[in-house]
Amino acid sequence: RRIPVELPDLQGRIDILKVHAKQIRLAEDVDFEPIAKTAAGASGAELANIVNEAALRAVLDGDTEAFRDVLRLYGPRVQRLVAAHVLPHEVPEVAQETFVRAYGSLRSYRGRSFERWLATIALRCCYERLRERYRPEETFSSLSADEESPEEGLTDRASLRLYEEESARRDLREDLETALRHLEPKDRMLLTLTFLEGYSVAETAAMMEMSEINVRVRVHRS
Repeated sequence: RRIPVELPDLQGRIDILKVHAKQIRLAEDVDFEPIAKTAAGASGAELANIVNEAALRAVLDGDTEAFRDVLRLYGPRVQRLVAAHVLPHEVPEVAQETFVRAYGSLRSYRGRSFERWLATIALRCCYERLRERYRPEETFSSLSADEESPEEGLTDRASLRLYEEESARRDLREDLETALRHLEPKDRMLLTLTFLEGYSVAETAAMMEMSEINVRVRVHRS
């Protein structure tokens, strides 16, 4: 069943812009109405991107303080992406390295999707970390979980069933960890992006800076 969602009207667009603009520094005389009028037919996500791109343009124009806004806007997304590829204690450092490199390469940004551009840098940082610190005996961070005592929570049939389901998920997780540990870092990342993170082959190829055919071949071979 699909529930149609109408696009926001003028006042709705103004309100959405104001909500997202709270995350960045603005001049006191910013008027959202003209912006909302030029964005007729835009969805909530597209309006959010307008605000994000405004923060990015400020950085490109030389406002170094505006980069803090970019960190707030994209920091959580970068951390989620990085966490799928490196060990938990490495996430903050790799995420920080991503933004350091992004800041140093901003002049090379050509106006395509900034989030995709940033994801490409993040994945490159992850790949380098995997090559430097890859240890087959270590578990893959995105699949790791704290082990629970089998005796905990088994108070009735419902909890027993939940425990059995969790045990099955744990067994599957361990099988995936075992398989991933024996792959080369790049193949490991490709499988994680396509099968665990749900990215399409085209999206994976763009972020990993590879051809779609190469991605398909390496994923199939793995």
